[in-house]
Formats: sequence, structure tokens, C-alpha cells
Amino acid sequence: MQYNTRGSVHDTVRQLLSLPYLPDSEIASAFRRTWRHNSDQCLEPLFEYVERQWIAGEQWPPSAWTVYRAVEFYLYPTVGTVLIHSAKPELTE
Repeated sequence: MQYNTRGSVHDTVRQLLSLPYLPDSEIASAFRRTWRHNSDQCLEPLFEYVERQWIAGEQWPPSAWTVYRAVEFYLYPTVGTVLIHSAKPELTE
């Protein structure tokens, strides 16, 4: 399998898997740039699927699956609220 050789297929798939870490406004252009630079025909069905389902699809637009700044939102959902606890759990034997 070409993915296991850590060549261009591996690198391209990793780029696709990193798309959720971008702001939703940049996901489509980063995806198209990755597709444009793809030289492996074996990945064409994957690119077509991602385009149809995740980039241009109405059910799951990029704004629904981006995780960009998700940690900041979780840590500070409202001003003055912090959800981090520094207490150490008690260990029982």
C-alpha cells in the first residue's frame, strides 16, 4: 500500500487530515491547493469524495467540522469562566 511507504500519498493524506485545524474560511482553498498539487491518481476518488461530502456539501460545511480555536472556546466559553481544574485526583489501591 502506497500510504505505508510514507511517500507522496502519505503526505497528501496527512494534509487532508489536517484540514479541520484551519479556520473554516481557509479550508476550501487549502483543499483545492492540495488537490492541484496531487500527482497520485490513486487519490482522485478520495479528493472527489472530500470535495462532494465535506467541502461543497450542504449537510457538513467546513464551518461544522473545523476545530480551529475550539480549545479556546471550551476553556473560556463566557467571560470569567474557566473550566480547568488543577486538583490532583486521589489514587486508591
